[in-house]
Amino acid sequence: MKNKLDANGLWQTKFLLPEHKEALIRDSHHVENWRGNRPEIDPQERELIMRVLMESLGQQTVAQFRLYDPYEECAVIGIVERVDPYTRTFMVDGERFKMADIIGATAV
Repeated sequence: MKNKLDANGLWQTKFLLPEHKEALIRDSHHVENWRGNRPEIDPQERELIMRVLMESLGQQTVAQFRLYDPYEECAVIGIVERVDPYTRTFMVDGERFKMADIIGATAV
């Protein structure tokens, strides 16, 4: 148990009951186990992704890219401005993304 004087000049007491501590630990493990695994992309899908990427870059067409994120679904919609083969990144609306994170692509 810790006592300290807060900004209002009042004493504030903070403590954590053992069952609350166990619940916090259990919830943090649940979040770690919930994380999604990176899906395996087959060669055909990889070819389609690269085709959409290069078409958007060359013909200035709008494309949608689904990106891998372990906690949520992410998508980038826009025209590809630049592709950097050395860093394996692409740029949409001035923002850089990793090509390895693309798990799906469609021309819009």
